[in-house]
Amino acid sequence: MSFDLNKKKKEFVYYYAENDDQFGPFSKEDLLPKIDGNTLVWREGINWTNASKLDEFKGCFENNDYQKFEDQDSNYFNQNESTSSFSSSSVNSSMKPQNKLTMALLCFFLGYTGIHRFMMGHTAIGVLMLLTGGVCGILQLVDFVRLLTGDLKMVDGRDLI
Repeated sequence: MSFDLNKKKKEFVYYYAENDDQFGPFSKEDLLPKIDGNTLVWREGINWTNASKLDEFKGCFENNDYQKFEDQDSNYFNQNESTSSFSSSSVNSSMKPQNKLTMALLCFFLGYTGIHRFMMGHTAIGVLMLLTGGVCGILQLVDFVRLLTGDLKMVDGRDLI
């Protein structure tokens, strides 16, 4: 039996949060200069957590001040609306960035129902589109063009993947 030591590890795409804003996507190499051990980080397969607690970032931070924040709630973005500018429904660690191609196809074929807006977290506009048939197809066309140009983003400002 032989082992291939040159197998590539899965490359993750990371997002980080700072002052109630989210930034990303970043590769690990691009992310490290922007964060410290206390920075909340998200990637596929984990909830928002301090970067220093992730195995892939162990030993990357010289200053271990994060230990004094051990009691900090790692579900920072699931706070209620009165204590955060993010609502728990609009920014949720389980809401992953949607695929750009999937959203464009949904918009083209079913855009009048607003389904693409619901999937990106834009609930109010989704309801408007559902009730008005995409305002007679005009919003559907506008959204389709915005999706193709990359102008339409997730409700929390993240780009589609």
